[in-house]
Amino acid sequence: MSNYSFVRTEMLSELPAPRGETGIIRWARDNLFSGILSSILTLLSIIVVVYVFWQFIPWAFQSSLDHESRRICFDDPNITGACWGVIGDRFNQLMFGFYPRSEQWRILLAAVLLLVAIAPILFDKLPRKMIWFSAMYPFIGFALLWGGTIWGPIGALAGFAVAYYAHKVLSSFVGSLGATIGSVFICLLWWFFAVAAIDGWITSAISNTRVEGQISALEESIPGLEVAVTEQAALEPAFAVLIDPLKEPIDAVEQEFEAAEDALAELIAQMAENENSVSDAAMRSALDLVFQTQLATSDAKRALRGAEDDLEDAEDRTGAAERELKDANKFLNELQGLPDLREELAGLEVELDVLTEGLPSSVRGVNSLTSVDEDVSTEDRESLGDRLDVKSSLVAKNGSLWRIQLHSGLVGFEPIKSAKFGGLAMSLIIGIAGIAISFPLGIVLALGRQSDMFIVKTLSVGYIEFIRGVPLITLLFVASVLLNYFMPKGTNFDILLRVVIMVTLFAAAYMAEVIRGGLAALPTGQYEAADALGLDYWKSMQLIIMPQALKIAIPGIVGTFIGLFKDTTLVSIIGLLDPVGLTIAIRGDSDWNGIVWELYLFIAIMFWVFTFSMSRYSMYLERKLQTGH
Repeated sequence: MSNYSFVRTEMLSELPAPRGETGIIRWARDNLFSGILSSILTLLSIIVVVYVFWQFIPWAFQSSLDHESRRICFDDPNITGACWGVIGDRFNQLMFGFYPRSEQWRILLAAVLLLVAIAPILFDKLPRKMIWFSAMYPFIGFALLWGGTIWGPIGALAGFAVAYYAHKVLSSFVGSLGATIGSVFICLLWWFFAVAAIDGWITSAISNTRVEGQISALEESIPGLEVAVTEQAALEPAFAVLIDPLKEPIDAVEQEFEAAEDALAELIAQMAENENSVSDAAMRSALDLVFQTQLATSDAKRALRGAEDDLEDAEDRTGAAERELKDANKFLNELQGLPDLREELAGLEVELDVLTEGLPSSVRGVNSLTSVDEDVSTEDRESLGDRLDVKSSLVAKNGSLWRIQLHSGLVGFEPIKSAKFGGLAMSLIIGIAGIAISFPLGIVLALGRQSDMFIVKTLSVGYIEFIRGVPLITLLFVASVLLNYFMPKGTNFDILLRVVIMVTLFAAAYMAEVIRGGLAALPTGQYEAADALGLDYWKSMQLIIMPQALKIAIPGIVGTFIGLFKDTTLVSIIGLLDPVGLTIAIRGDSDWNGIVWELYLFIAIMFWVFTFSMSRYSMYLERKLQTGH
């Protein structure tokens, strides 16, 4: 009797899905052609996209890349599209603004170091010790971009150490909260008053010491340079005397050479008439005479060229010695005039303060007479003109002072004013600084808004609601015009730094609300779990609450960052020349008047590259931190 098994002992292999149920066909059916209305909208969208690209591609690629003006570009019969020559002509300006070309390596180096600094923050597989460089980078970047001595950034960095020790001292007297507030206040006082004083004192001490040493060295070396110039100059007549005697034998030898050639030609002519009329010995003698006279001519010319080369070398050495002596005398005069230059600078600063005090508040911050309203009185206009003249002279003499000090070996870089910044570099500086500072400040504000302490909560809520209720452009005008009035007298607060502060404060309020949303999304069980582990408030926030809240808030955080970076273009309204502001200046040039789309499209692509990169990193971070709950 046969045994039959009615139960299968092995699993059948999976069959492939039916065609049309997977891949792009299924995706298109579900997303593009899921119904009649969806199909109609998809077809209309395809028609619009094809039409746009049909018009755009010829315009974009049948274009000019190297023409020097709009007129030349459009006069070319081969060009029927865009005039990209404006990008090639003004590329450096769009990238760096008016930053001196000789110093643009500082911006590029700062950008490379920035990538190194943010790498350990963005990616966790790098050595964690690199985070120390990330903490140091703001001070390194400031020293590179704005220049000046290294003592300013070092003093600013020391402010954190001052705040740390102040907190330790104050915590035993006024508690943790009072110590925190007091240490922040002491740190601000240090930055606003102590850093500049210490920087000036160290700079003057080092500069004076080195200048005195260099004055002594130059005074000792100048007599030797004068002797060298005299000796070199004495050699020139000696070489000149050698040249004339060498010229005379050259003429005689050349005449002998010509006579020998004539004799040889006669012999050759006789041989042509009658080959037996000239002996072989006579022909060899004539050839030998031509050869010998040619050698003599070459030797004489070589000797003459050698003497002329020696004379030229002597003249070059004399010129080099004279230039070295001239530079030494010039530098010595600059060093000896350094005290007078400092006195003159101090006098100009006093004069500038007096002129500023006499001006009405409506025109104190104006940087050009062309910006003055018509209703400003003639006296105020003249006073403003005097103030601008003094300010221009002060800037020029400050530049001279810095060149002397840097030439004398002072450690630092030549200072660059914020008026020289512009282009994409300015947008990146404002955007990156705003992002880096607004993020931790937003965390503090979010925690302050949820705090049980009445004063902390009230201040946090009041700040957030006030900032969110005011347009960014209003804060930028405050930074441009009003902020200096709240500073101590004589404080010259850099305009770009003022804008960075206002943009940071604006972004921090929105960041606080995004992070508060992440905190509110956490279940109360997480807070209870932290309490059950016996963690204090700060430990629970650091180890349990904040990591989860930030993970939830990643899309909102990155969205705020992207909005902040794009909002940097608003600074063009207060006169800072970011890429959008530069387009106005470029189109004001008669060579490029009328070029619009090319400039704005190029700027849009630049901003899109950065914002798209941020959004891609956001998606990468979300996937990496995804834990399934």
